[in-house]
Amino acid sequence: MNRNKAETKRKTRINALNNEFNVIVESGPLTVYDITKNDPESRKYSAHHSYVKELESKNRICIHKTETAQKGKPKYFYGPTKYGILIYLSDNLSTKNKTSEYLSKSAIQNILKVIERWSDMFPSVFKNWESLIQDPGLFSANEEQEIQSIHQAILLKKNQAIIPQTFGKIWMYYCFLVLRNTANRAIQLYEIERYMLPNVFEPGTIGFEDQLSDTDFTDLFFTVFFDMFVLLKNASVQGDNVGNYMGNSYIYLMEKEAWKGLFVNWLSTKKAESEELKKWINNISDEYHLSI
Repeated sequence: MNRNKAETKRKTRINALNNEFNVIVESGPLTVYDITKNDPESRKYSAHHSYVKELESKNRICIHKTETAQKGKPKYFYGPTKYGILIYLSDNLSTKNKTSEYLSKSAIQNILKVIERWSDMFPSVFKNWESLIQDPGLFSANEEQEIQSIHQAILLKKNQAIIPQTFGKIWMYYCFLVLRNTANRAIQLYEIERYMLPNVFEPGTIGFEDQLSDTDFTDLFFTVFFDMFVLLKNASVQGDNVGNYMGNSYIYLMEKEAWKGLFVNWLSTKKAESEELKKWINNISDEYHLSI
């Protein structure tokens, strides 16, 4: 019985922390007083202060600005860290527990507001996001078989009852899936650098950036985009070659001016990196007499 109570208490706190985190991401920067005042469950200030401190210790939130209150005490406004934004995107773009469409209209609107609110965190991707998900307008609504095949390939749900009626909706889902996978990769890299590698090396012998830069995030985004491009280029669903459609997704980037510039810069960087890779392969080949 005591074990069940402890487990219930643990789950209750996890849910409370997640709710607190979502409120801060979706409406921040906020003070603890702001959160307490608007709490629908009327929890005490001390409870919210405890949640905020725990989220801060996990590096999901931080102080975004400080003001002086009437009595001269500092008033702290909390918002997400870059790591926190990545966690939020990963959780809220998840395909888990979705029984109909990948994302509801309200969920999409909520995520768009969050991206706009914290656009300075990863400006290259976030400030241009709405222009990316605009409908490329490649298919008409009556091409149901083609749309269904593409839809199933992207969402990996073959017996779904609700099928989007326009290519624009499929393209939007595709972009959000790329964003979710980018967030997941960024989280993995961050956690390796922050939590795992410091346990391998002696303190002070190795250092890392505490947060991903905008350049890092953009590089990851296009890397994921390219991986999915390759996947869909070779995909076949119900006998239809999806490669003719989503497999050429880079074309849609080239039609959007801001994204074209970002994409071309990324391609230029990858070209330079590939030249360095060729030199490295040639050196290894010569050193070990390999036939590569």
